[in-house]
Amino acid sequence: MMNHWEQLYRSLPLYIRKSIPQYIGRSSEDVKNDKYERYYEVVRKEGFLHLCNHPFYKDMHFDIKKWLTSHIGTPVETAIDLGCGVGHWSGLMAEILGNSRIIGVDLSYQMLKVAHDHWVKGKSQEFDIRDAGFELVPTTAYQLGNIQFIQADMLHLPLRDAVADLAISILTVDRVQDIPSFIHETHRILKHGGSLLLVSPFNFQSRDQWDAFHPVSNFLNLFNEDEWMLYDHHDNLNYFVPLDRRNNRVQYRCSGIVMQKR
Repeated sequence: MMNHWEQLYRSLPLYIRKSIPQYIGRSSEDVKNDKYERYYEVVRKEGFLHLCNHPFYKDMHFDIKKWLTSHIGTPVETAIDLGCGVGHWSGLMAEILGNSRIIGVDLSYQMLKVAHDHWVKGKSQEFDIRDAGFELVPTTAYQLGNIQFIQADMLHLPLRDAVADLAISILTVDRVQDIPSFIHETHRILKHGGSLLLVSPFNFQSRDQWDAFHPVSNFLNLFNEDEWMLYDHHDNLNYFVPLDRRNNRVQYRCSGIVMQKR
């Protein structure tokens, strides 16, 4: 890693794989069981949907992008994208906050490889999902010097305490197994006065999480009032995922939440 990044971390990476620092060791069984490491099933679709200029690209992101950009203020020295996937929202922040350091964090190496090639290396890529009727559209890639992608566990981030002015979590939190620990770890890395911008459909993956965190007011109870201040809660952000060229799609009703660290 370059020197101006090193001060953000509390340890050196275990490995650096094709320019991506890896702060977590994963067994072959872990990788095999992680659907987000499966290129043909998941990664190529994520790359197409979030990085290619296909007919439905602007509409599917419109509400979230409008809400998110309205809450990204300056100055921001360091911003973290938690669960960055192929880096769509990391790249948006890197463009908006051109003088800031942006770190995208994810558990999936395959997702991070796509993100790094697109946003850092400026490598045009093709994601072939013509089996769903879409045309083969190459990406228009970028070379942004203010963004870095790392492989790490969001419950045990390799970042120092109070290093970030801003953290975002877009369409991720309802996939986290231990949500209270996620919120605690996010609080740890934020500076006092720093903000967490969170968007989710709260489509939880287990009965226990539905019982504990639904409705959204129950989820908000996780944020201790002595540690967090609720700045905004918007409950009608539409997000959809096109399934095919006919625009058959899955539509999600998301909540947007802004919490500020006291």
